Amino acid sequence: MFHDPSLGFLGRFRIVSQMEGEPSEALFERMSVEQMDDVLAVASRVIQPRGGASDWTLQKTYFLACVESIEDRLTLLPDPRFFSWTHGPWSKDLRQLMDMAASVGDVDVALVPSKYRTVTRVYKWPRNRAVPPMSKVEDARFLDDFVSRTSKLKGEELTRLAKGTLPFKQTTQGHLIELEKYLDSRKAALEGLSNDESLARILATRGR
Repeated sequence: MFHDPSLGFLGRFRIVSQMEGEPSEALFERMSVEQMDDVLAVASRVIQPRGGASDWTLQKTYFLACVESIEDRLTLLPDPRFFSWTHGPWSKDLRQLMDMAASVGDVDVALVPSKYRTVTRVYKWPRNRAVPPMSKVEDARFLDDFVSRTSKLKGEELTRLAKGTLPFKQTTQGHLIELEKYLDSRKAALEGLSNDESLARILATRGR
């Protein structure tokens, strides 16, 4: 019943939440159903090629993909609102969304012993289920390529790389990492560079 596609992610989650007596509205105040679908599509493409991913690996890989997409394509992937913490960027919304997806059977989750904490979540995408489509085909292509290049990296290396990104370095601990503003700054920088090059060509022409 809960896997009935006609119910949609929102419908399936609300049915389970009502049966378990749990609130289902908190995340919906910050994220539309369409945004949730897009974020879940990104997460599934991180998890599935690895055969499974811990919350740690998922969080850091997702964040790094967002940053590289901005720097290489001037495009922001679906943003689950990452915050700056001691152990790198982390999104509460992404964690909650994955737990919601697990509650309706869209993703499998297990609690396993961890090196750095008592247990950690490990997510697996069901073998008999295709990853959900992304809104933009070019985003899916970029993400699939990015994951193929980073799928062998461990959590420690992913964290080191994530902490080395400019958006993370520029954000005060405990605050939102504003990836959309970072995208705007990159666009502005490139526009300024383009204007400088145009001016240089004009001046060079005048000097002939």
